[in-house]
Order: sequence, then C-alpha cells, then structure tokens
Amino acid sequence: MTLLHFVKLCKKYKFLFFILIIVMLTYSFSALMISEVLRRTTVAIETNNLNSLNGIAIFAIILTLISVILEYLTAIINQSLQNNCEEHLQILLLNKIFHLKKLKFQGIKTGEIITKTTQYIPNAITGTITTVFNGIVGIFAIIFGIIYMSLLDIKLMLCIVIFNVLFRMFTLTFDKKIKQTAKQGVSIKNRNSSFALDLLNNNIIVKVFEKYEFFQNKFFKNETEMMNNDVRSFGLQVGYSELQWMTKMIITIIILYGFGGWLVAKGQLQFSVIIALTTSSDYFTKGINTMITALNAKNSSVPLIEAITELLNEEDVEKETEKLQNTDDISISFEKVSFGFGDKIILDNVSFTINAGEWVEISGPNGQGKSTLLNLILGYYRPSSGKIKFGDQEVTNVSLYSINGNYSYIPQDPHILEGSASENLALTESFDNKKTDSIISGLNLDEVKNNKPSSFSQGEKQRLTIGRALYRIKRTPLVLGDEIFSNIDNTNKKEIVNIISDACKGKTIFFVCHDDMGLKFSKKLIVKDKKVLIQPYEVCSENVGVNA
Repeated sequence: MTLLHFVKLCKKYKFLFFILIIVMLTYSFSALMISEVLRRTTVAIETNNLNSLNGIAIFAIILTLISVILEYLTAIINQSLQNNCEEHLQILLLNKIFHLKKLKFQGIKTGEIITKTTQYIPNAITGTITTVFNGIVGIFAIIFGIIYMSLLDIKLMLCIVIFNVLFRMFTLTFDKKIKQTAKQGVSIKNRNSSFALDLLNNNIIVKVFEKYEFFQNKFFKNETEMMNNDVRSFGLQVGYSELQWMTKMIITIIILYGFGGWLVAKGQLQFSVIIALTTSSDYFTKGINTMITALNAKNSSVPLIEAITELLNEEDVEKETEKLQNTDDISISFEKVSFGFGDKIILDNVSFTINAGEWVEISGPNGQGKSTLLNLILGYYRPSSGKIKFGDQEVTNVSLYSINGNYSYIPQDPHILEGSASENLALTESFDNKKTDSIISGLNLDEVKNNKPSSFSQGEKQRLTIGRALYRIKRTPLVLGDEIFSNIDNTNKKEIVNIISDACKGKTIFFVCHDDMGLKFSKKLIVKDKKVLIQPYEVCSENVGVNA
C-alpha cells in the first residue's frame, strides 16, 4: 500500500488535513516575509528614513505575533490530527484482528499484533503526517524562495540553487542508508516483541528449570541488536543534520558574504539585498531540508505502513453471509466431515447427528481432536470437506457472527480482562447488578468479588469464566465447554454442576471432558484415530443433576 492509500484510511479527518495545510503554508509565507522586513529595515537605516523605520517596526511586531499564533495552531492541529488518525487506525486494526479466521489468527504472533497496534501505528501516523505536510511546505518554500531570491539578484540565486542541488546529489547515500536501517529496525522489533511476550508468558518455565542466564542472554542479545540498529539510525540522522548545517554556512560565508560582498564593493548590489538573501537563502535551504525530512520520514514510515497494511488487507476473514434460522430448535449434523492442518488430517469422514436439547460429552485420548471438533461446532474452523449443518442450514453458508450469538462458551483456559468481576461477567460497563451478584454468589466468589480479577487464583478465574457463560445463557440455545472443571476443586464442582444443570434445561450441550463431570449426558462422542464414535451415555452412580 502506498503512502497516499494509507492517508486515505483517515479521510474522515480531511477537514483537519486541509486546515493544517493552510495554517502551515501561511506560517511558512510569514517566515519568508521576514527577509523583506530586514531588507526594508536596512534600506531605511541607510537612507535615515525614520518614518519608514517606524512603520516597518510595527509591521514586524504584527508579523511576529501572527507567526507565534500560527506556530501554536500548527502544533495543536497536528497533535489533534495525529491522535484522531491513530485511534481510527487502531480501531480498524483491532476490528480486522477480531474478524480473522481462527486458523489465520493462530498463524500470527501475539507480539507482532501488540507491536503493530501500540508502536507501528503511532510511528507510521507521525511519519505520514511529517511526509505529507513537510513535503507540501517544502515545495512551497523552494518555489517561493527561488522567486523571491530571483527578484533580489538572479546571479546569487542561481549560485545558491546550483550549490544546493549538487550537495543534495552527494547526500543521496544517506537516504538509502536511512531507509535500509528503518527496515532492519522493523524486522528486529517484530522478533524482539514476540520473544519478550513468550518469555513473560512462560516465566514459570524459566523459574522451574532455573535457566535465568540462558534466557537473559538471549533477551539481551536481541536487545543489543536493536540498540545497535538505533545507534546506526541516530548516527545517520545526526550526520545528515550536520551536513545541512555545513551547507548553510558555506552558502552564507562563501556565496553571500564572499561573492555577494564583492558585488556590493563594486557597486553592483545593495547591502540590503545581501541581508535579505541571507535569510531568504536560509528559508530556501530549509525548504529543501524540509523536503528531505519528508523523504526520510517516508523511508522510515513505509516499512511500518507495509507491516500494518499487510494485516489490514488480509482477506482471510469471516464474511457476513446467511443468518442462522430457527435458533430455538437447532439440531447439529456432521455429514462426512474431514478437517486437518496442512497435510495433517485430524478428523476424517466423520458423520453424526445431535438433536436439539441433547446433552453431549466429547471424550477421547489427548491430541486426537476433541477441541478441534468443538471448534468446528463453534464455527471457528470450517471443514476441509463434507458438511456441518445447524438444522437445515449448512454452516459454511452461515455468518460466524450469527453462530456466535447463539451459544455460550466456556474455554479451558480462563481469559480475564481489566475491570471488576462484574464487568468480566457481563463484558460491559452497563450490566445488571442483581444478575451479576447472583452469579458471583452461586460460584462462591463473594469473598473476592471486590478484588481485581487478575489477582484471582486459577480456580477463581475459571469460575469467573463459567459465570461469563451463565450471564448470557438464557438467550443462547447452545452451551459449549472445554475441560471447564480442570482448575476447580470437587466441592465447587458439585455446586456448579447443579447451577449448570438448572440453567441448561432444554438447551443443547457439548462439553469436552476426560473425567466424569457429574452432568447427566444423553450421548457421548468419542474422538479417536481421526474418527468420532457416537453412543448412548452410560449413567454413572456419581452423576448428579437433572436430565436434559
């Protein structure tokens, strides 16, 4: 994606773009007028024209005030535009991530997503705004600088322009180096973010195996590579800045004071023109430098933009198709369904039917495809071949969002978010207090409900996750769970079984489990050797709860 297309993503803020351009161009023009003020001031001094000098002084004060106001407005509008565009693009990126198909999402490292959202977008926005606006202001300054200098003295103007062109040709190497360093920085940041996140997520492994030094060395090796790249980038930027300063000095000392002074001495040029050319040449040079800054910002931003837009342009997303019909009476059928990851087949030619209202246990050895089967029912995975039907509708034709709205899901690993226990249940700040308090009490979480959920034990987090499903269970005909009691003690397990049994009357249940859950299932799906065997559930004496 080009820089222009990236800008178009923020077209809703085009009014701010337009205002900022006008303000920046006006500010730039006011800077050029300073040269004319200095020229006229010098002439008034040379001719001892006090009236003219007074008028120029008043104009200079007004011009200064206008410049200060314009500079302030530029900073405010620039920051406002950057904040709005940053928020807009972060929402777009997160929305894209939420709509990715599960298999595609699993192929993206979490660290990369975090880096793109929290670092790349702000930096890309800053670079894009710098590129666009500095580019426009730079072109403006170059054109009007040349026009004004030619009106003062065309010979000196040509000297200044030719010297700048030759100098910029010499510095093209810096542009290439800066672009190359920026690309390397993006690659290193992606790798470092993913490694750091993996390290934090697996800190228990580090502690248990006492491999602190190994992981520390690996982490600091990655960071050292990043720091070295940053030093190279900083060195190039500083070197470029120093060369720009050197250009300004050469123009001022050799061209203006040397050649220009010689022309003044011969009576071919007024001293006031030298004064005006000193500032206007600086204005022209700054215009070129501003253009170069814009190009450098573009070179630094393009790798970031490419990384962001690679995800924004991802087409492997869930699309809005048919809505699920007749949701009150959903039977689920697998007809010769096969599924795998690449060449690895997980399920092969599987067929079964579960009627609405049946309670089903999914069991089998580890790694045989129980969770995969559950994900196929959830709609997260789509079959490689065969058909999955909800009632008479084929799942591949039904919108995932429509399926999502018809089930409550309890994952094996609890996912706790920032906020209170009640907010974690309802997943909103506007929730039914009585409802959340009742669920929290039923799950024996009263003593910790005012604590931060992040401080909960694993068992408490799992109960909170179960409560999240219970909060919406009345409006969903399907209830699915994956090893929901893996972190819960037997006392709480029995109480939760009774709650689930009561809440799920008349609903269709699919629960993955290894041990007896205590629920009175009607059927069992045994996943083994790429097949799924369906059989009546044998009621154990330990089973509690009511019949489905």
